[in-house]
Amino acid sequence: MAAPEQADRLVREHLLNEDEFWGPYVLPSIARNDPAYPDNDYWRGRIWGPFNFLAAEGLRRYRLDDVAADLARRGLEMFLANWHTDGGVYENYNADTGKGADVWNAARLYHWGGLLALVAIQELIDSEPAGHLRFGSVRFPNAGVRNVHLGGHTYDVELANGIRVRRDGEAFIDCTTRAIIRLPLRLRDDHHIDIRAAHGGTMTLHGRHPATRPARVNGRQMVSPQLQDGLRAYTWREL
Repeated sequence: MAAPEQADRLVREHLLNEDEFWGPYVLPSIARNDPAYPDNDYWRGRIWGPFNFLAAEGLRRYRLDDVAADLARRGLEMFLANWHTDGGVYENYNADTGKGADVWNAARLYHWGGLLALVAIQELIDSEPAGHLRFGSVRFPNAGVRNVHLGGHTYDVELANGIRVRRDGEAFIDCTTRAIIRLPLRLRDDHHIDIRAAHGGTMTLHGRHPATRPARVNGRQMVSPQLQDGLRAYTWREL
């Protein structure tokens, strides 16, 4: 596993390089400057949902959240353009045009094509392998999801100027600014909440939560909860 600094460098040198993997439609199965890329045939240049899913998983684990959000948005836009055109959830897509129906060997209804939509849903809510329940996004467009079943609960998430989360029909999280909120799944108090935000704001947790659990904002500012009307609120300054 690469060190965070090395991962960031590799992502910016290769993944975000439009001569290799980046562009309006992402991610091609081989680099755009590979001699086989113009073939546009199956593994030679086509976009596959599983590639985007695995890339997004890696980006989020390294906390390269802005790149993950951009990847999710581009994949969703391509997915929806095809869905609205012909109802297709394609096995693979053209990396130059975003079309799924341009070749004979891209099945029109294929289960893993739906991973492009799943990656976008994960921008709003996800259970991360590192042990966090994740909500929200800084860079993803305004969006919402309903009736997401996760860990025995049902969640509704709205992302606009802030974040609003309801769990089992009851208020769960209210945040006054766009942010990525990672709640630790373990109940020990030494596992802090992780928040990434572009601006100052307040996050309010509804329901029962350990009062002493701190939050770390943008990797450096530690914030203790304040009790307000029986709720626990975390407020951080402009960063």
